[in-house]
Amino acid sequence: MNVYKYRGSSSETLTRDFDSVVRNCFWAPRADQLNDPSEAYIDDREFAKRLKALGAKDVEASYDNLLKMRHTVGVYSLSKTPLDELMWAYYAGGHSGFCIEYDLDRLTLEARAAWNVIDVSYHPKPQTIIFEDVFQAKDEASIIGKMIGTKSRRWAHEEEIRIIAAMSGQNNYAASALTGIYFGCRCDPKFIRKFRQKLNGRKIKYYKMEFEVDTYQMTPRELQYDVEVDGARIEHLAEIEDGAISDLKYINDQNRPYYDCLKKAAEIVRRDTSCEKITYVDFSTSKTQGGKPVVYVEYETNVTTEFCNILNQYFPVEELEICNTAKNI
Repeated sequence: MNVYKYRGSSSETLTRDFDSVVRNCFWAPRADQLNDPSEAYIDDREFAKRLKALGAKDVEASYDNLLKMRHTVGVYSLSKTPLDELMWAYYAGGHSGFCIEYDLDRLTLEARAAWNVIDVSYHPKPQTIIFEDVFQAKDEASIIGKMIGTKSRRWAHEEEIRIIAAMSGQNNYAASALTGIYFGCRCDPKFIRKFRQKLNGRKIKYYKMEFEVDTYQMTPRELQYDVEVDGARIEHLAEIEDGAISDLKYINDQNRPYYDCLKKAAEIVRRDTSCEKITYVDFSTSKTQGGKPVVYVEYETNVTTEFCNILNQYFPVEELEICNTAKNI
């Protein structure tokens, strides 16, 4: 699934956001730093009355800790669409800024459990906190969704998805998670050229937004890759450790027909610029899709993460079977 981040056009904003794109990171502010003053607003009046009547100090302490989350976790707001003209007007400098396209699955891979991905829901009234919310606080995604993942229906056109990071501030991601840049219909051609030159050699698609004739409908026009502007494409090929892929004779009979898929999966991952070295490739013993096996690739990542630097990527063999050449993958 692709998600999108609209960015402004002031010189300060462009400098900051331009730099973060080049360095493969984003800034997640606190909920109380977002532009909507009703962010993380909840109705806890009945809860407070009941709490006072019971005098449950342990529940009160747990609730206070939940409230503090609004001032500690980081919120990175994204949209499911790059085609909303109001968002181009509000968040992208009146169509003179740009919009970043991410592959959401790839974006969140290094973060693992450190991020929660919340599909924002829209309601006519603020959410009501009840005792069960506090008792079920271990279900972090659920309580975060209620507190920070709900907004007024007036915002529904934004089709928002939020990444909730454990702490506000800078978060890093793999370069391959950034798949496209959309430039507003009023974006300065000099900026577009500079942007592309700074990201030269990367496998990113570029688009220029245009309005269709006789309609209010916007459409993205893909900009052709230009070696003079974009530079020669940089091919990254990480090492595949000796013995990472078992010999065919060690593969069980059920998976032998799909043996080539192990090599194809390894070729895909080694081209990801975040991959330092592939350490193991095999068929998953716990995952299947469509009655067929799933391949997993274990590798070392160079992306800064609070966890160990070993990651797994999973590939259904049905997807791998259509990758016939290095060009396809």
